[in-house]
Amino acid sequence: MKKSGFWSRFPQFMNWIVYELLKQQPGVVHTYEPLHLHIFYPPDEMTPQTMWMGQTPPPGHGKFLPAKPLDADTFQFVLKQMPTLRTLEFSGWGEPLRHHGIIDRVNEAWLFNKTESTIHTHGRFSTDIYRGLLTSHLKKLVINTVAHKPSAYAAITGQSASRFVDMERSLQQFLLVRSHYPDSGVFIELSMTVDVTTLHQVPEMIRYAESLGVDGVRFENYIGDPADPTLRTLYREYAKARHFIDTLKEKDYSIQVTMPVLLDQDMSRHRNCGDPHTTVSLNGDLQVSPCSRHLIFSELINNIWDKDFWNSAPYQWLRVLHGSSMEPVPRFCQRCPMNVAESSRVLNDRGESADPDEDAPESGNTQNMSARRTAMW
Repeated sequence: MKKSGFWSRFPQFMNWIVYELLKQQPGVVHTYEPLHLHIFYPPDEMTPQTMWMGQTPPPGHGKFLPAKPLDADTFQFVLKQMPTLRTLEFSGWGEPLRHHGIIDRVNEAWLFNKTESTIHTHGRFSTDIYRGLLTSHLKKLVINTVAHKPSAYAAITGQSASRFVDMERSLQQFLLVRSHYPDSGVFIELSMTVDVTTLHQVPEMIRYAESLGVDGVRFENYIGDPADPTLRTLYREYAKARHFIDTLKEKDYSIQVTMPVLLDQDMSRHRNCGDPHTTVSLNGDLQVSPCSRHLIFSELINNIWDKDFWNSAPYQWLRVLHGSSMEPVPRFCQRCPMNVAESSRVLNDRGESADPDEDAPESGNTQNMSARRTAMW
């Protein structure tokens, strides 16, 4: 007898309850199962030296080059190791939609236990998968357009403006095809990158997304190289930028709009990452990383078939690091939006809430503005 929608998700619900009960006092060893699965794709050129949108993959990235795409049997094995998953995400430096069978994996995850999937794409996918995407059980398709016009795309990525034109043309064709599938439940969202020089263009970017007919747009803070701070990044200390974003949040839009996460200038003591408590991140070789962005690499490599990989040494180390540890926070964590607590405040040396009046530097005073053409990883 086939389970109803509720009963098929009942194990997920019970696992989530255990997580909610324990997350206020998170330990090193977890008795509940992972909530989220992230499939990470490296650069399509398959070399650790590959530059994607100007960013060099961090040291150790070569360990995470996949040998082959996930086939049906292997994927079923993965799902059985995490039977109470709530969400599945495909992303990375590479293009997930170039991997054969990814739409099948989305449907298989849904049939397995109603797991909801998201695919991040760089927007240049072929027309032969349009129908498959729109008739699948895919929950969300995030298209990383980076910008809203060719010149801005070239300025941020350092790549040819023609790539944006090709991407926009592909997106328009896809949206035209979607109009013939009114029952499609796929939520289509654009992802754009903003910094101190382009934040004022957000209203224009929103209008662009609305004109295309997508369902939403999210703005990513320009991080650049996580190991090398840049003056282009938006910080909470920039009072004018914070006020501008708050003003935009109060307006009504015809689509869903998600504003960027502002970093704190000093995140050396931030221990807010929840990834090691909720997420399993895999590459095509089924190697496990406790960091969904694959910014931290451990000498200890775990595989999905290892006994209790969910409580392996890398996971325990990162849980302690973002818990009660006095160990310095890695430089990558200090530049990661996942490490920003929504309710956190910037504190000065006296422990008082700091709210400086000074704003970000003017674009003309920003040093090395064109030295790095790196976008959100």
